[in-house]
Amino acid sequence: MLLSIVRTCLLYFVAFLAVKAMGKRGLAQLHPFELVVIFMISEMASVAMQNHGVPMINSIIPIATLAFLEISISVVCLKSSAFRKLVSGSPSIIVSNGVIRQKEMARLHMTIDDLEEEMRCQGYFNVAEIQYAIMETNGQFNIMPKALCRPVQPKDLQLQPPEDAPAALIIE
Repeated sequence: MLLSIVRTCLLYFVAFLAVKAMGKRGLAQLHPFELVVIFMISEMASVAMQNHGVPMINSIIPIATLAFLEISISVVCLKSSAFRKLVSGSPSIIVSNGVIRQKEMARLHMTIDDLEEEMRCQGYFNVAEIQYAIMETNGQFNIMPKALCRPVQPKDLQLQPPEDAPAALIIE
């Protein structure tokens, strides 16, 4: 039992360090290849945790290799927009000037119900109010409303509100 605890702790820290080395992103911001790497790392760690007959190095080396590959791909993506587009894809315009682009939705396997749900989540109930609706490469959905449908801003009313300062939070 003590061996299981030690192996689990060691593999936890190895997996943690590997994922940490890949960069700071929330789960919702992961690109598909990053998500696959995280699944593979967790699988490699679980093999050595569950099977005491497997030497831990047989999991540590693949975890380190996967982390190295992911970091290498990320570096190349930073340097090359063509490679980044190949690996991560590019944003897709779903609605343009209030018109739904059916071919783009079909390519993304997105239904009208999915589009309507995303619109409602952002406070829009009529597609005619939308200038652009864009599906980002990380799966996030963004809406740019038409000028007459966007929320009123102080500058629209020619107001100069005072600047907000960050509030200090004191915890005792």
